[in-house]
Amino acid sequence: MARGRGQAKRHQNDQPNNNTGCPPSTGLSNQNPRDRGATNQGQSTAKSSDACKGGFTNKCGRPVTEDNEALQCDSCNRWFHISCQGVPKQRYDDIIALHDDDMPWYCHECRLLVPKLLNSLGVITKRCDAMMDEIHHLKLRVTIIENKDVDDDEARQDMIKEKCRELFQTEAERVKMRNNIIIFGLAESENPKSEIRMQYDSAKVNDILSDQIGLSHVSFDKVIRLTPHVSKPANINKPRPTKVILPSVDYRGDILRKAKTLKSPRNPQYKVVIAPDMCKVDKEENDRLIEELWKKRNDSRNKNENCSWVIRHKKIVRILESGNA
Repeated sequence: MARGRGQAKRHQNDQPNNNTGCPPSTGLSNQNPRDRGATNQGQSTAKSSDACKGGFTNKCGRPVTEDNEALQCDSCNRWFHISCQGVPKQRYDDIIALHDDDMPWYCHECRLLVPKLLNSLGVITKRCDAMMDEIHHLKLRVTIIENKDVDDDEARQDMIKEKCRELFQTEAERVKMRNNIIIFGLAESENPKSEIRMQYDSAKVNDILSDQIGLSHVSFDKVIRLTPHVSKPANINKPRPTKVILPSVDYRGDILRKAKTLKSPRNPQYKVVIAPDMCKVDKEENDRLIEELWKKRNDSRNKNENCSWVIRHKKIVRILESGNA
């Protein structure tokens, strides 16, 4: 806001002197007003900081008193004689008349600097706006990441719960199947009546346990064919697998140990295979082990190695000719 001096009180000596365009000297311009205090009657006081710097074409350096027609720059806050700055009298009167209204005034020097400052300020403002936008985007990204972390935690917890459920279900199936065996290759009756076929299957199982592997003391609770009966099967030479439910896991252990003797060099044509009943997880693992076992056996045969490979405790073990693993 431009502020003026000398509007209410003027003297004849306020007219510009000689060629400088400044008010006449008071004779005290080289003294510091702070030191001298008040001047003689009819003269105004001034501070050394209020010395007019002049304009483009002249350097003033004289103090700006209350009696001078002067304006204060709204940028550098210095006082200037209007004659030094080339301000028309009418414009000066208009500025003074506006009092506190928003009408800034700048000296010649600041008039050159202010546009540059405003331009720089505009550039800074744009950069600040860009930075604020970037900060806003960063906040959004942080929010998304935080939400994603929450979602990931929830998904991880759901995954753990599902895995635990699968483990419990698998263990429950193992407990349910631990007394069972599966017989592959057991011949079937062609009788259409299910009761006759069940009696036939029970007799065949009893024959295997008692006569083939010599476990006459072992009994069984139930015999079940695993797939539905077909009156005219596509392959009569491939009977359905048979599940045998035993009273205890000890009976199953006895049968599985003896079952290894069913198919031997002395009886190579024997087609019946006895295996433990397994859940899906254990069956997949067993299939993988068997596939790996046959691969190692074929590799050893191709290399003429004197060894064999077997499955022991769910691992593929190499047996040397001497019998050492």
